[in-house]
Amino acid sequence: MSENEVKEPRKLKFDRVGISQRMKDIIDKLKPVCAKVSTVLNTEILASNPTTQHNAMDRPRTTTPYIIEPTLYGRDTQKKSVVEHIIHGEYSENKLTVLPIVGPGGIGKTTFTQHVYQEVKSHFDVVVWLCVSQNLNAASLAQEAVKKKPRSKDEKESSSDQELIEQRLKAKQFLLVLDDVWTHHEDEWKKLLAPFRKGEEKGNVVIVTTRSPEVANMVKTIDYPI
Repeated sequence: MSENEVKEPRKLKFDRVGISQRMKDIIDKLKPVCAKVSTVLNTEILASNPTTQHNAMDRPRTTTPYIIEPTLYGRDTQKKSVVEHIIHGEYSENKLTVLPIVGPGGIGKTTFTQHVYQEVKSHFDVVVWLCVSQNLNAASLAQEAVKKKPRSKDEKESSSDQELIEQRLKAKQFLLVLDDVWTHHEDEWKKLLAPFRKGEEKGNVVIVTTRSPEVANMVKTIDYPI
């Protein structure tokens, strides 16, 4: 090579598609971690500020069965497993299955349950979604449940809400979601569940989302941590 010749720099290969995919994979893996960190930070702030804690307790949380977050990050396999058990697996053979979805606040229990609900709802005759939050009160929840169930031809006007639930679910397969249950109150839980236990069909399912292991142990007929 002569002194006047300039050596061309070596060209580096740049795989734009491959790098973009790797970045997307990294972001997807970080999202659940970010949710957990956010939950911890919010919990610490709430615990350190009595006024904030009091205000948060005064504001009832409301949720619906409609999907807000269209993507389930890292939960597709779990969702498919639950859906399969509900439609074709062991839950379909039981008279009543109570499935607690338990995990820290903000980790995605409600989103996970919304996806399951929307995928299996056509399998049931009756589907009901109730946001419980801090008020595990059998009477008020039974009243809400009655409003969301179709009337039965033979029901009596003088019937209590619990009796109406029993009458309206007779010979029907149902799915009941109790979202965001905070309170460990065994007597109220037994009162609430009593009319649902009297269903005549197999394959009835109650899904309970909670951040409390004590609540999960109280309600479960089967475990499902998230």
